[in-house]
Amino acid sequence: MRFLKLVKITSVVSLTFFYTGCVQNTPVAGMIYSDIKHSGLGTGGIINDGVQPTKEGYSICQSYAGLVALGDCTIEEAQRDSGITKIRSVEYETIIYPFYGKFTTVIKGE
Repeated sequence: MRFLKLVKITSVVSLTFFYTGCVQNTPVAGMIYSDIKHSGLGTGGIINDGVQPTKEGYSICQSYAGLVALGDCTIEEAQRDSGITKIRSVEYETIIYPFYGKFTTVIKGE
């Protein structure tokens, strides 16, 4: 009986480390679900105040069950997606479910 209890406790602790350790570039993480938006910069995401935010560009990376991760979530890909040449701000969105994760880079500019 003690062995079964030890296995359960070890499983819960291992899963906790597994799920919270998989999140990158996010200020906080929930073990079961996370939906976070943040600038990732000390400036609140603003890079160039003189540029108007007339366009938005997105680039996305996704993870499936923590086993396979795909995508290009770079600022450069977001620029190609939107045609932005002058960047005003960069923000990041992270969504984590137990078996699915999505990281999006959002840029605004001209």
